[in-house]
Amino acid sequence: MKNKNVIPVVALRGMTLLPGTMVHFEVKRKKSINAVNEAMAGDQILFLVTQKDPDNMEPEEKDLYPVGVIANIKQFMKMPQDILRVVVETRECAYLGKVVEEYGCLYSEPQEFTMDKDGYDKYMLQGMSRVIKDMISKYSYYNPRFSKETVDDLMNIEDVYTLIIQTANSVPMDYLVKQELIHADETPVEVLCEEGKAPRSKSYMWVYRTGRYTENAAVLYKYEVGRSGDFANKF
Repeated sequence: MKNKNVIPVVALRGMTLLPGTMVHFEVKRKKSINAVNEAMAGDQILFLVTQKDPDNMEPEEKDLYPVGVIANIKQFMKMPQDILRVVVETRECAYLGKVVEEYGCLYSEPQEFTMDKDGYDKYMLQGMSRVIKDMISKYSYYNPRFSKETVDDLMNIEDVYTLIIQTANSVPMDYLVKQELIHADETPVEVLCEEGKAPRSKSYMWVYRTGRYTENAAVLYKYEVGRSGDFANKF
């Protein structure tokens, strides 16, 4: 591409990235591999955007979310089975511009993304910051795996918008939570000893799993007292 503002696009499946983080991911679709190679031949810059349906193997512009992140490629490694592992440092958010296909990959000219700060005075922003930090404190109390160093780093952030982004980057989430499409089923299990239930009464083990073509497969088991579809909807 002659226009330096137009950069290669990688559509992410089941993965959403935010600014200010170092992360690695794997690509195996031909267009994504071509996009990485095109970026490495130029300024090592990619536009990373999540696709709406992780099972769509040939996403077009309409299949992508409108906001992504601009990222610098720090390293990439060729893996077995024609897979590339890419390490990137994400920069700022940007709107997805018009998407075109050239050289076997997707390109876009990202548009500037600005947070709407109208309507919030400094006292409201300070209050928002206090609420977020209070929630972080409570979250860390009930989740010992959430490190004290991470909590301290978040507590020292003064700008509320930076705090929001870094909190989202820091809080661990089940991969399934980020999936738009998951599969679920249940099977009965006998309960031998549970408070409030008779011995050998019947409950259910629900199984949730990612889609067939998801790059990072996951399966989650969740115990429930019934087989109503409400449990799947709630999950």
